[in-house]
Amino acid sequence: MPGGRLKSGEDPFEGAKREFLEETGRKLQCTPDKRTGWHDGYVYFGRFRDEVISEPITGEVLEVKIMSEVPDDLAFPREEYDTLIAMGKKILKDRSKGR
Repeated sequence: MPGGRLKSGEDPFEGAKREFLEETGRKLQCTPDKRTGWHDGYVYFGRFRDEVISEPITGEVLEVKIMSEVPDDLAFPREEYDTLIAMGKKILKDRSKGR
């Protein structure tokens, strides 16, 4: 799950899209309202095409891949990922129903 910090004066939504592109080489397709507050920041949910726009920033990312299951080697506690994934699925499901 890509993430990072905002640049000085940067809008959170634009920062999320920038971090996603920097860390995956792909453009995130989402809208500003598809987010949730999480600890001291926001988590945005969206979709992306598996079209590489640019290479991930060297030294910041070891590997980029699409997974069907969350791996065991995580940066944060497993429960945080499970909660965020469930929230993301609900947001995307609601969006597909026009909510």
